[in-house]
Amino acid sequence: MRVTQQRRLTGADQIFELQMKRRRLIAAIALFILFELSMIGTAPFAKREISVAATQGDFLKQILLVGALGLQLFAPSNARPPMKVPVSILILLGYCLLSVSWALDPMISLRRLVFTSLVIFILVRSIGDLGAVRTINVIRSWLAFLLIVNYMVVIFTPFGVHAMTFYEAEGVIGDWRGIVSHKNA
Repeated sequence: MRVTQQRRLTGADQIFELQMKRRRLIAAIALFILFELSMIGTAPFAKREISVAATQGDFLKQILLVGALGLQLFAPSNARPPMKVPVSILILLGYCLLSVSWALDPMISLRRLVFTSLVIFILVRSIGDLGAVRTINVIRSWLAFLLIVNYMVVIFTPFGVHAMTFYEAEGVIGDWRGIVSHKNA
């Protein structure tokens, strides 16, 4: 008969486990914010319009991204150092920064680069804090939730179906859209 021994956690181990649980919770919340912003957006039922104002960005989206980053920056980090952004991605971001100098509108390009960098940092930090299995579980949970919400929007609101608007292709009018902002989201 095999007897299993339960290891008693010391005070330092308990503190470490508590800090890691907090980091994982914060990482999951940051991922949920990121997924919500990328798949649904801040105005899911608004009509999409192509205009000059659209190039200015969504202020609420910017606030939420910076908030998700702030959550992760203030997460307890003395338990274990956070995962670093790979060098290849940093080189790519450096090239993107260089390309801002020859952009038609450098300020728009710079703003988009900054927010792309925020998304990359949030993803790398979240995946590093959660680990592969927990990250996949968070993604699976989010997609299941999104699927349920999509069906509810299709059944209970008129916004769940592509309307006849000037920016829609003729082939998608009347098709299910759900709450997602675009067919590729």
